[in-house]
Amino acid sequence: MDGKALGQRATDDTRDEAMSSDTLRDVLEAAANGLVYSSEVDRPFAFVRIAGANVPVAKLTADAVVAMTDSLGADVTETSLEDLLARHIEQVDAHDRVSQGLIPRYQSLRDTLRRLLGDVRVFRLGQNEVRCVVLGNDPDTGELVGLETVSIES
Repeated sequence: MDGKALGQRATDDTRDEAMSSDTLRDVLEAAANGLVYSSEVDRPFAFVRIAGANVPVAKLTADAVVAMTDSLGADVTETSLEDLLARHIEQVDAHDRVSQGLIPRYQSLRDTLRRLLGDVRVFRLGQNEVRCVVLGNDPDTGELVGLETVSIES
């Protein structure tokens, strides 16, 4: 993502320290590869790691998410992973063959996030350009990791 991307991303140094985390990143990136979040503009999903943030995802507060994402002043809401991906799984135009064909990939993305991260939470930050951040805990390091995308909503 751009300069306002979430937290610190894994660098080569941090990835070398935790090879299993490197695998986690690779698997999440592979699951999201080529998929976009559709809103007024289609945006890809990007891997995120908040280095040093070992807060259990279940205990995250809206204020903590704002602070960790450098989103001071942003409106924060929480939604479910199902609601985030509904437009790509349940609410797909029955006559759109391409989108219909992508349903299994979005289901696989959802299932991969749950399988690798267990408990996941989805935070929406902002109003018109909404950062959608899916977070869970890396099972090896405890750090917050996941995927983020942007939804344009005017």
